[in-house]
Amino acid sequence: MARRLPATVALDGVRLHVRGLGVTIPTIDLGRFRGGGIAERAAIAAEMDAAGRHLGFLRVVDPSFPTAVVDDLTAAARAFFSLPVAEKRACAIGSEERFNGYWGVESELSGALFGSAGAFDLKEKFKISRPVDNDAHDPARPEVGWAYQPNVWPAALPSFQLAAEAFYVEMQRVGDSIMEVAAAALGLGEGWFAPALALQESTASCLWYPPVTAALPAGQMGASAHRDIGSLTLLVEASGPGLARGGLEIMDEAGAWIPAAYEPGTIMVNVGDLLRRWTNDRWTSSLHRVVSPRGAAGGRMSFGFFQKPAFATVVEALPTCTGPANPPRHPPMTAGEYMRIRMLHSVGVRENVERVLEPALMTEADPAYGRPARA
Repeated sequence: MARRLPATVALDGVRLHVRGLGVTIPTIDLGRFRGGGIAERAAIAAEMDAAGRHLGFLRVVDPSFPTAVVDDLTAAARAFFSLPVAEKRACAIGSEERFNGYWGVESELSGALFGSAGAFDLKEKFKISRPVDNDAHDPARPEVGWAYQPNVWPAALPSFQLAAEAFYVEMQRVGDSIMEVAAAALGLGEGWFAPALALQESTASCLWYPPVTAALPAGQMGASAHRDIGSLTLLVEASGPGLARGGLEIMDEAGAWIPAAYEPGTIMVNVGDLLRRWTNDRWTSSLHRVVSPRGAAGGRMSFGFFQKPAFATVVEALPTCTGPANPPRHPPMTAGEYMRIRMLHSVGVRENVERVLEPALMTEADPAYGRPARA
């Protein structure tokens, strides 16, 4: 029988927030939101709004989430990443328009849009799209439905496909629930985002950060400083013998890098750039990075679910996030084209995308955007 996540700890009705050095990452309980009264649901929505305005990071507890899916994926992913390189490369990405499958070390430049020139990531990953293909992918028109492309799997490890697909399904469910809280937090109906997520283009990745023992070039690490592309990112850290812990760091409002430890029994969630645009910058998507594990402690493994709305969703300022004194800050753009161009940039295909998509990043002084103002 699947084990369940514990409920959020509370003292006299107040949720405990896990405090780092100079940063507070709140924890919200989806079970209490689903089953709570009007006042409790409003309080939880207010917590999410505060998290979105502060750093865009929060932890989520979902009592219905079966943690066995993480245990199964940990075992299967360890087996995959232990395969000979030639066997892993049989599932490798095939072109600049194909993103599913195996990515080797230094295949991705996470911080391409944020000043990380050439410091490609010291990680391996295996990326999948939705388990059920809806035939929307058209190889003749890669700009349309690129995220619906078929998944590829290692033939020798059928357990890997089963575990990864089960993880995807559960995380999609949790992500949809978080967006119900987000809608309430933003003063919208709780089902406001449901049409955009009905055929969502979300992806999931198994991430392996091998340990390093030698000095690294300046700026190179597990994942260079970046902000995520989509609406939400959900992250779970694997645990077990030979696996290191930690490494995720967030840039706070003062421009300092702060460790953001994963807390067992929770799911780490952060706002992505697409949701930041959607909220007209009411919510932030903070710069974050992953520092490579050091020494003989072993590598680090984590599993991410990257929520992205349907390709045709027009992302424009939400009606509750604009007004006469706060006009829309970003032009409308379909979610699919925004994500595609950003993704191509992260693998080094396109340069100067920042001047087209995010011109404010070139002059914005807010350190949450990752760099000081410049001409």
